[in-house]
Amino acid sequence: MVKWDDVREDFEPDGSLRDIYVVSANPVVWDRALEFLLQAGNARYSIDDAAAVLPASAAEALRVWPDRAPLLIIDREGIEYACHFFTPDRVELDFWPEDVRGPEEFAALTHFVVGLGRVTNRIVLVTYETSEAAEIFHYVPETDATEAGPLASRRTRG
Repeated sequence: MVKWDDVREDFEPDGSLRDIYVVSANPVVWDRALEFLLQAGNARYSIDDAAAVLPASAAEALRVWPDRAPLLIIDREGIEYACHFFTPDRVELDFWPEDVRGPEEFAALTHFVVGLGRVTNRIVLVTYETSEAAEIFHYVPETDATEAGPLASRRTRG
């Protein structure tokens, strides 16, 4: 299990976002993720920055991209997650690291990531912006646990 002290430096504001990736997605995984997101917190959906009706399915939102920009915002426990519908093979969200200010917010983020991983039965990565290789921590469905990524592990080993 990942602890706040293992990753706290990774959430210091630096002007860039942090990403959440659900890997190896498919239409079923996307629909499970979307259902989770819609139930996870306060949701608002837009297309090209104009308010829109929440999508009935992930496929509906995925069809909009790349001609227009669909965006689902979920506000949960003080953290605002933005879900982008870029590709059918990966669920991608982002959030501002300054929303994760301490152990309580980190626990909320971890709970969100674990919930997303459980409903999709997929590995979920939390990384630096646009870099799956710059992993902070991840959730593994086979063990139902979070584990520190290479960056956090390197720091904790001293």
